Formats: sequence, structure tokens, C-alpha cells
Amino acid sequence: MREKFRIGYIDDDPAEIRRFKRFARNDFDVVTYELNENTTLESLFREVLESGVSALVIDYDLKDKEFVRFNGEEIVDKINEELHNFPLIIFTAYEDEALDAVEDPNIVYEKEGMGDEKQTLLKRIRIKIDSYRKNLDESEEELLKLTEKSDREGLSAWEEDRMIELDNFLEKSVSKRDKIPSAWKRPGGLEKLNELVRKTDELLREIKKENA
Repeated sequence: MREKFRIGYIDDDPAEIRRFKRFARNDFDVVTYELNENTTLESLFREVLESGVSALVIDYDLKDKEFVRFNGEEIVDKINEELHNFPLIIFTAYEDEALDAVEDPNIVYEKEGMGDEKQTLLKRIRIKIDSYRKNLDESEEELLKLTEKSDREGLSAWEEDRMIELDNFLEKSVSKRDKIPSAWKRPGGLEKLNELVRKTDELLREIKKENA
């Protein structure tokens, strides 16, 4: 049976939230987030992170409610700042405006897509998640092989550079807040790096369990 991913949906309109849940319920478990006068970008990001979702669908026009202090593109910027390449979709009735506001036009979809093009849109969400996870898995596997080789026989200069590159990618994909000090990645610091790689591996496995 195909895995039923958990995805997040951010909207300030209860009717739209109910509509999206009905739209996606056979394909995804949908997590929603309450927006109120106390909600900040920071608090919303933490809530998204803690909810363990595999993708995030965001309504573009949020500021039509007086208490919401940010629009959808600001959430996209925040997520991209913290989580590298995380699967995101802007859902909007204002496509032209949203396209002008975001860097990646491929994440913008019209809300009309919940009509005749339903299956196409749901497939696109799943493809984004599958691609993201595959990239993480392949990078993690390569990094672990390099870690084992480093412990066993040492690495060439190219392999050390590749190990650092993979580690940078994985740590950004988990959260930039857990960034490894760059000094530990220079020659002589690989022992500390290897230990942190193992911790990163454990964290990624826990994230995968939550999303399973």
C-alpha cells in the first residue's frame, strides 16, 4: 500500500481549511495550524517543525485577516531559510501576484486546482515529497559510507571535501540552527565531525519515523 504522508496546510479561512481537508483526505493526513493575534513567523515555524509534516501547503493571501502579520511568501522565505529544499506549495486565487512574490514559480498553484485538476495537483505534492526524501536518503547513505571509511582507513582530500558538502546539505535539511562550527570541518576536526554525523543520522531516522 502506498504510504500516506502527513502534510501541513496553512490558511486563515476555516472554510478553505475544511475544503482542503476534504480535497486531500484520501491521499494525505492533513495537519493545520491556528493563526491568531499571537502567531509570529517564528512560532509558526516551530509548530510546523514539531508537527513532523513531509510537505507544507500555504495560502498566499493571509493578511486579509487583521491579526495576521505575514503573507504566504514570508512563510516560504522562513522555511527556506531554515530547511533546505523542503517541499513547499503556495496555494492561491491570486496567481499573478504570488508569482511576483516568490523566487520559485514552480511552487505556485491556483486554488482552482482543487477542482478538475485534483489528481494532478495531489500527484505533484507526492512527487515533491518523494524527490526530497530520496535526496536525503541518498545523501545520508553516501555520508555514512564516508564516515565508516574515515574511521577505517582515512579519506582522500576530495573525500573529505565531499563529506563536508554532504554534511552541510543534511544539516541544512534538518535545521540550520544545528549548524556545525566550520572549524570542526577543517583537517584535524574530522573526529568531532564524525561524532556529529552520527548524531545527525539518529535525528534523521527519528524524523522519518514521525513521518511514517
